[in-house]
Amino acid sequence: MNTGVQHYKVPQPISDAVLWLIAGAIAGTLQFSLGDEPQRWMSALLFGAVAAGFHTLFSLSLRKRRHSCLEGSFEDSLFMLLIVWGGASASVFVVIALIHIRSLPTWEMLLSTPLMAGLLMLGLTAWERSKYNDRHHPAGVKGTKVLVVGAGEAGYWLVRSLSDIHASPYQVVGLIDDDPKKLGTRLGGAVKVLGGREELGNLAKRLHVDTVLFAIHNISDEGIRDYAKTCTQHGLKMLILPSIEQMFHRELNVHRIREIKIEDLLGRRQITTDLSQISDYISQRRVLVTGAGGSIGSEICRQVHLLEPSELIMLDRDENALHAIQLDIYGQALLNTPDMVLCDIRDQEALSKIFKKHKPQVIFHAAALKHLPMLELYPEEGWKTNTLGSYNLLRLAVEYGVECFVNISTDKAADPTSTLGRTKRLAEQLTAYFAKITNKPYVSVRFGNVLGSQGSVFHTFKHQIEHGGPITVTHRDVERYFMTIPEACQLVIQAGAIGRPGEVMVLDMGEPVKIYEMAKRMIDMSKKDVEIIITGLRPGEKMSEILLSATEDADRPYHPLISHVPVTPVDAEKIYEKRTYAIAG
Repeated sequence: MNTGVQHYKVPQPISDAVLWLIAGAIAGTLQFSLGDEPQRWMSALLFGAVAAGFHTLFSLSLRKRRHSCLEGSFEDSLFMLLIVWGGASASVFVVIALIHIRSLPTWEMLLSTPLMAGLLMLGLTAWERSKYNDRHHPAGVKGTKVLVVGAGEAGYWLVRSLSDIHASPYQVVGLIDDDPKKLGTRLGGAVKVLGGREELGNLAKRLHVDTVLFAIHNISDEGIRDYAKTCTQHGLKMLILPSIEQMFHRELNVHRIREIKIEDLLGRRQITTDLSQISDYISQRRVLVTGAGGSIGSEICRQVHLLEPSELIMLDRDENALHAIQLDIYGQALLNTPDMVLCDIRDQEALSKIFKKHKPQVIFHAAALKHLPMLELYPEEGWKTNTLGSYNLLRLAVEYGVECFVNISTDKAADPTSTLGRTKRLAEQLTAYFAKITNKPYVSVRFGNVLGSQGSVFHTFKHQIEHGGPITVTHRDVERYFMTIPEACQLVIQAGAIGRPGEVMVLDMGEPVKIYEMAKRMIDMSKKDVEIIITGLRPGEKMSEILLSATEDADRPYHPLISHVPVTPVDAEKIYEKRTYAIAG
């Protein structure tokens, strides 16, 4: 809301220049009575102007502005004074050696004037801080008391950022850090390190704190789980930030501070990709996303939309899903635009009309049937959608000259033992076949279970916990690989940029997670007493999934965490001969 009040109207370089001029005049008046010597006045003013220029240059080069010192810590004040003297020293050289002004003593330029300028700046900073606090921290308004875990760089920026937020909803009362050397020290000259994780419960009780804000960006996964366990034991709410980097750019949004989620405790670090560096093959291209209403397809649509394609064609056979994704991306869901396509990829004739109308240049193929037990009951449906539907798309992609085709596969396609795995494996092989024909980047992406996707084990467990249980697990030792939806979609988009024709791209997903242990963690986080029941493995289900089959050789030529695997093509002309294999094994 615009209040009509403009704060910091005067740009800092101008205010600093004025302070330097005033400092020069005051110092000179006190020492030499400049009023009687106009030449000294002009020299003092010129020196102040040159010093102000260097001061601003050093401040911007070091990204240290006086307004960033509003916390008033000793480190900030000292750094600002060093910039003042640095500007003065450089100015002495310019004024004496280049402009040849010698009417002012060197000691005055190096001592009296900078000292006066520094004092004026510190005084102005203190006044600005007082006004800032009046605006941003109204009297009587106090946020929730929190203990911040981490007295390193991330914790430092978090504390500073929270202090800068108007009427901050969080009041930092202390810091927790496991480094004994930091005990008793103060972060930024203000908040004190009170103890380590072992003291967290007692400190929270003594300080009447029920919330912990986690601010360590380089901690191990085991460390995160230990802190989460400690918070659960003492009834503390644990909050984290989605991206610590936001704080380093002073862009902290308190609304993005959230409670810890199960994906934060998976036992592997999430991978992020700077998509802007690989967006050339999408920007200003016509992009088709199949399965656009699903969990993966909809996230691909969101990320592709940000990369500014000339047209984003979203295809799905579920009109409600299309309604949801259009509303999410565009803020309206009239479903009356040609980019929203209602179609089943099994329908070759309907697909042909869509290709003829839109002529896509890039395709992300996410449409699939993916529930393993269901496809064991209805294997023909998996064959028609996962294999023949992919075949329909690939034939049209070749016919209409599609430049890039990314097929989304599954880890179950490696040494498949189920209808889902076999039908998706055939889709990988078909993609490799058409890549060989076109010599274009027609590639597949293979990853494990996606947390938060429709029908995922996470949603199943969450529903069972909310309804009092029990949680059903097929086997105590069954384990799976997991990744988040944004991770999966970033990999899909990156695959189109670095994949070579016919390859399968496989993400290094770390260590697999035991489903039984995951269920226990979710129960602990819910603070409910829920029973776990072992139901037994289902037909076609593996105890452990693999990402690569025994016959596949992988290398990592471009990304340290992404493997490239060549795929043996299957002759598309003989694909119908594979039906029996697909549905019966």
